[in-house]
Amino acid sequence: MTTTIDLAALLQVPIRKPLEKSQVKQILASAPFIPIPHALNLRTISAPALQPNLVFRSGSLSHLPPSSLIQLNEKYNITTIVDLRSRKERESYPSPDIQGIETLWIPTSGDGPVGIGAAQANAKQVLHGLSPADFAANDGVDGFVKTYGNMLDTHKDAFKVVFERLKEPQGGVLFHCTAGKDRTGILAALILGLINTPPEIISHDYALTRIGIETMRDQLLGVMIEQMSQQGIDNPFEVPGFEAICGAKGPTILAVMKWMDKKWNIEDQECKNNLLYPGVYGYLTRELGFSGEDLEKIKKSLAL
Repeated sequence: MTTTIDLAALLQVPIRKPLEKSQVKQILASAPFIPIPHALNLRTISAPALQPNLVFRSGSLSHLPPSSLIQLNEKYNITTIVDLRSRKERESYPSPDIQGIETLWIPTSGDGPVGIGAAQANAKQVLHGLSPADFAANDGVDGFVKTYGNMLDTHKDAFKVVFERLKEPQGGVLFHCTAGKDRTGILAALILGLINTPPEIISHDYALTRIGIETMRDQLLGVMIEQMSQQGIDNPFEVPGFEAICGAKGPTILAVMKWMDKKWNIEDQECKNNLLYPGVYGYLTRELGFSGEDLEKIKKSLAL
């Protein structure tokens, strides 16, 4: 029997605590999650102005069998996958070949381990040289602003490829990193921001990672805990900022987008008045090189 789940409350459960398995199973079997067994954080990105089942996000696909992977194309019409992982991550867990799908990987200028899913990361430098101490204040927001700001710089080419594919999509586009949390999370926010998605929906999309990674939570956390142990820290959750690094709270991504509004401010007031997230527009034009006409074309292809 299906039971009613307080999803909002579930998303607030600290990452150190396991979620009720029956509740997780029920949520992962429902939209926006895609019910492929053993998939990690696999879901469609949904918004009022976004065409359904066009843009998808996930964690690594490397552990899934061919019988599961073929569904991405045959059932969900995904024709492009963009792998956002580092070279080292891909060497350890290669991208699978999937019939009917083109998998793209673009080297980044910061080609190193990133985030909770980076198995080879040093625990004192989990996110581009930042330590847990960088996430200790302001509920981790300051650390994530630095981290995602760095990703917006190092992953320009990879992010641009995704938007290029969305300009004239020939099918669904899926992008992923290792856990589907950080690199994937900021890219999803850029896409949702471009089409003026309400903040609560962007926040919710980001926060769903708390549930999306639950089936592999122990493995993902275990790597980081082991690395901390090698530094002589037996209980990393007592280290200020450690839990914030591992979490995915909705307000975090909105704070990053507000920071983007300041960094990539738009001078054209008329243009700015039509945008909920002018920093996203500024980033896409000034950093990724898209014209206003390009972005209008992308928005049109994404629209219902």
